[in-house]
Amino acid sequence: MHRRRFLKAASATAATLATVGRVSAATYQDQPEYVSLTYDLPTLETYRPYLVTRHLDIKPTAVYGWVADSTERETDVACYWVSYVTQQGVTSADSHQYDREPIYVEFDSETGEVQQVLVDGYHYLVKTYPGSLTLENDTHPVLHIVKPWHFYRQTTDLGELPAIEDMHDKFDPWVSNDWNVHKESVVNPWRVENRGHWWPDLVAGFSVNGTLWNAMLTAAQTTGFDFGGAQASDF
Repeated sequence: MHRRRFLKAASATAATLATVGRVSAATYQDQPEYVSLTYDLPTLETYRPYLVTRHLDIKPTAVYGWVADSTERETDVACYWVSYVTQQGVTSADSHQYDREPIYVEFDSETGEVQQVLVDGYHYLVKTYPGSLTLENDTHPVLHIVKPWHFYRQTTDLGELPAIEDMHDKFDPWVSNDWNVHKESVVNPWRVENRGHWWPDLVAGFSVNGTLWNAMLTAAQTTGFDFGGAQASDF
């Protein structure tokens, strides 16, 4: 076993004995063998985001999370999916039942220092914030949820720290209910940074939705249109 993984596994085991129900894990079809996913609640609470939600007509029903660890990486990722019963967009094209919006906090496996935060900045397109993102107490991203699409922009306005439930309880049911997401980017969160979005591929790495919203983002950047999420020039 990789030395770092051994030390972390030993630490997690000890913590589990001390805190009942601290860690649960499962393995999924698209999950590489070198990635582990655990419901490590103390870690998830350390990096959970402050979310500004008071302006929303449709508020989150829950936030689900797990921590990704890999023998191939020097970082871990605290992964959060904010869940809603529906998204009522501007047209039928951007309205749908159920909505799940990602926030990934990548941190140094040894020091715990936040390296970067990856969020849905615009319709499942990845906005990557380096350490310059506002972090309360050096670990908590501070994010404003954009109405009505539920993607994010950074803010200095402290919202609320949500309770974090176990993502293992939701991943399979969501996938079984035709969740339109790139599954590997959920179970292997480092993957999404290179892809640039959470949309699934259609054929040979091509994503219809990813291409569409990238084009819309480019148009917004060209015209200077403010869509309320991360600034177009930030992508």
